[in-house]
Amino acid sequence: MLTVKKEYGQYLVSGEGIQAVISYFEGSDSSVKGKGARKHKTEIIEAVSLFLQKEHEAAFNAKEAERKQKRDSFLQSATYKNIDLLSLYKVEFYYYDEYHSHWIEYYSYLTGCELLNDNRVIKAELAEFNNTDIFAIGSHGDFKRKELIDNRIFIASNIPYVTGLALKEMLLNGFKTYGNVRLVKDVELRSIQQYGQSDRTAMILFDTTSIKDQLSMKERYNIEMERARETVDEPRQKELYTKEGKRIAFAWFASKPCSMKEVISKELATYDRYVVEESISVDKESFDLFLSNLDMQTLNTEFKGGTNSTFEVNEDIENMWELSEEDQTRWANESYRVVLEVINTETNETLLIDPQGYDYARYIAVKEGFEPTPDNNQYKNNKNSREGNFDPLIDEETTNNSEEVKEQTNAATYYLNEEKNGIEVSFSDKPSEEIRAQLKAHGFRWSRARKIWYAKQSEERLEFVQTLCNNTQPEAHNSESGTSLNFPDIEIDDIETYTIDQQLQDREHDSAWVFRKQKRDHTKEIQETFSRYTNQVKEVISTTSNKATIYYLKRDLQRFKKKYYDAYVKYLSFKANNPSWFVTGAAGRNRHKDRKADDRQHKLMGDLVHLTEEIENKINKTEYRIINEKDSKLKQEIKNTEIDIEFQTKRKEIEYMGIKDDRRVYIHGNYWICKLWGCFRVFKNGYEIHSTKTTEKLEDAKKFVALQVKKEMQPA
Repeated sequence: MLTVKKEYGQYLVSGEGIQAVISYFEGSDSSVKGKGARKHKTEIIEAVSLFLQKEHEAAFNAKEAERKQKRDSFLQSATYKNIDLLSLYKVEFYYYDEYHSHWIEYYSYLTGCELLNDNRVIKAELAEFNNTDIFAIGSHGDFKRKELIDNRIFIASNIPYVTGLALKEMLLNGFKTYGNVRLVKDVELRSIQQYGQSDRTAMILFDTTSIKDQLSMKERYNIEMERARETVDEPRQKELYTKEGKRIAFAWFASKPCSMKEVISKELATYDRYVVEESISVDKESFDLFLSNLDMQTLNTEFKGGTNSTFEVNEDIENMWELSEEDQTRWANESYRVVLEVINTETNETLLIDPQGYDYARYIAVKEGFEPTPDNNQYKNNKNSREGNFDPLIDEETTNNSEEVKEQTNAATYYLNEEKNGIEVSFSDKPSEEIRAQLKAHGFRWSRARKIWYAKQSEERLEFVQTLCNNTQPEAHNSESGTSLNFPDIEIDDIETYTIDQQLQDREHDSAWVFRKQKRDHTKEIQETFSRYTNQVKEVISTTSNKATIYYLKRDLQRFKKKYYDAYVKYLSFKANNPSWFVTGAAGRNRHKDRKADDRQHKLMGDLVHLTEEIENKINKTEYRIINEKDSKLKQEIKNTEIDIEFQTKRKEIEYMGIKDDRRVYIHGNYWICKLWGCFRVFKNGYEIHSTKTTEKLEDAKKFVALQVKKEMQPA
């Protein structure tokens, strides 16, 4: 056991037969002096390394405790509890930078909305500044288009600047700093001030705003500074109205939220203008259902939302891109959302929703209610609520140019999109689960926006959709309807193709022969593993006729074989390249490298174990799914069966689970029913063949017997 002390910048290491010193620690290259330095250099360096690691952990824990204390104190402060989302705050950041491995503490500016969700802040105070102060507000790229029509912004040396007055006005419109706002001081401030004195200075400092029909940097600066000096009152939000006279209001809209928690926290929200186009009231049940999935169909409305603008455009212009860059910017700058107002009739909670043409709530704002509380995560969204929004084959223009190839059948229609080289399939109603599985198996994807399935053209897919459109009659929704659709056949009896190179096996054996009595046959071992799982899969798929279930389980098995084989070869190659020190001897080996090699080997072994657990889990899930499908099918058959047979009611002494009792039974032929242990149980020839749920009644048990009798009467 070695002891390490740090004195005057040196590391003193002592132990049995060791009195060593390391003046400057450089890992394995460290210079070690003193008694035992040459013989025990590796152990000494490891001891110092461990000492430094513990020292670093102790320092980190102390800093983290300090940060947590300051953060908790800030969260309890009056400043945090009374945050104004549209105000500017001077904040102190304190956090650990994992990339550079050190603690960072600095000051910056954030808006109230940003401050609300930034856990790096340990202190904040409302920023007080004058109208004539100059602020840098970000990078040139962020404001390159805005400065075309916003004369409050002047850009020098690729940095946009505004006065304090302009910043106050921008904050009222939901401006976000993203941590890039800073008060300009000293040399930079004097350089900006010189813009108002000399055209030459403005040219030297790269005046990027001096373009056609725009004010020069010098003119912008002078006008803004004069306006800032003359303005006495604090700026206020302007009253805005549409051309129809509707009032334009502001709200924090969450973009593509996954839950109401994101909407309430305003973490990714923007402060946007809006006009209520339509208002609906719903009961609490419907309102809560919408909060759980954010699906517009839940509200039974066809409202699509969108964006409009108070900027008047020439009537001859049909497309926004026909406008000049300046007019495009003006249109966007004066734009507002067209929203649906949804009111909960019981609680008066009110939401503003802009679907932007989608069938889910793409942008949501809270108008009333939903006060932030620690348990606001009660509203969780469906994980699949965003699937299908990316349509690589579809756009507004090409959809209109699609060539219809086949007349619509009762259920399905397909189109050839020649411009995108795609196939598009639509249904008059939602297709069955089996048909959806077949579409996915052939590479089709669902478009929520267009309500179609789409894929790239190929002979196989074209043949598939032609068969699909000829067979998707209403009765084809039943998997037993006799439809000729098939999933691609997958051959799983391919175990002999997985072999391990004999040279690799020999090298692996040479690296670990000391631990073995005989040489291992890795080809035999991996084939036995694959054979075991192949037999399990065969046993499971033999219990079902569902082609989709069979296809997906076979596919998962083949994927497992490929991944496991690759991982196994990688594992053997690593062992062959890193022989055990029991084989090579310990002399001259680097223990640090050995330890890293052991960790790497353990990880490769863990990958193999994970793959086997994954395929076992999929086999078990498929087995349970098949059982559930059979139970559901049987339950439906029982429900549709009429009791057209007679039962005799008698009392009978029966023995069940080792307990004898006198019970009432209902007898038909060699079937009899008895209520035991809370449910009705069906026996045939003295053996139990079925038991009902505890919530089911005697009638359900009789229906089951009637169903069995009918099946026995049917010809084989």
